[in-house]
Formats: sequence, C-alpha cells, structure tokens
Amino acid sequence: MLKKKTLLVLPLVLGLLLAPSLLRPAQVALAAFPPVLSVSHSPSTVYYQTNVTVMVTFTDDTNVSSILVQYCALEPEFLCHFPKITMIRVSPNTWQGAFVVQEESGVIGYELQITFNDQLYLAPNASDFLGHSNIVEASPGVFYFSIDLNQETKTSPFGAKPLLIGFVFLAILIYRKRR
Repeated sequence: MLKKKTLLVLPLVLGLLLAPSLLRPAQVALAAFPPVLSVSHSPSTVYYQTNVTVMVTFTDDTNVSSILVQYCALEPEFLCHFPKITMIRVSPNTWQGAFVVQEESGVIGYELQITFNDQLYLAPNASDFLGHSNIVEASPGVFYFSIDLNQETKTSPFGAKPLLIGFVFLAILIYRKRR
C-alpha cells in the first residue's frame, strides 16, 4: 500500500513529466529538419529576364516528397510571383527548379517549401539567417535567399546596339581612308 504522501506527490511528478508534451503546439514538427547540405543558384550574375536555376542538395532525401520554390521581389517593394515552382529530383539527393527574373532592378529572393515526412518546412529559417550574407529577413520571421540584380550599363560597347557599334566602326574606317 502506498503512503498518503506518495499519493500526493505522484500526480505532481507525472504532471511535470508530461507538461512539455502538453505545452508543445500541435503544428510543431516532431521529425528532424531535412538534412539540407547546400542551396545554390546559377548563374551567379543575374539580370532582368535571366533564367535562374536553383539547386538543393541533401545528405539524404529519402523522406523528401516535394519542394516548391516561392520567388519574390524583395526590394524596392515586396511582391511574390505565382505559381510556385515545383522542383524536380534530378539525381539521388539533388533537386532542381528554375524561374525567369521579372524585375529590372533591386533585390529578388526565393524561399524553399520542403515537404519532409509529410510536414512542411521552410528554408531558410531564423537559424540559417545567422552569419549568412545572402539570406535576408523580408518581414519579421520570414526569410529568403537573396540575389542582387545587376543592371547592364548603357554606355559600354558590349551593351550597345549593334547598329551603334557599326556606325562607330564605319566612322573609324572613313577617318583612316582620308589620311
């Protein structure tokens, strides 16, 4: 037979042991975050209308069922583009997706929505944000991998129209013939 003090303490001990699981929100994932090894995009220099390819590599993608890319303009104003891009598995542990840049200048970004063990995970997140220069916090708690858009200079001969280059070349030829 248990003593009276033991009967009073037993519910308290059980309550303390069960409290963390009762306090955990239902939507918090119990499984570990998918083991993402790297996230990269190419090309490294991005302009308006550039086709940007995003590559995600995992240490093990066995339980990854899908990945969506949400592409957004971050600066000068925040604007997300739809539909989201579905990434495809191109080889074991490697996923790839692409989008075309719709902005002429500013900063764009993308977020990965990874379905792992039937639960949704967002990358990057707050822990990824620490110490990474290519991750920005677009709004409180919302993070994106960022890409600064480059603008072609209108004064360089390589960005100039072929007709303008032709006129300059023709002027040089005429000048040399007159000498």
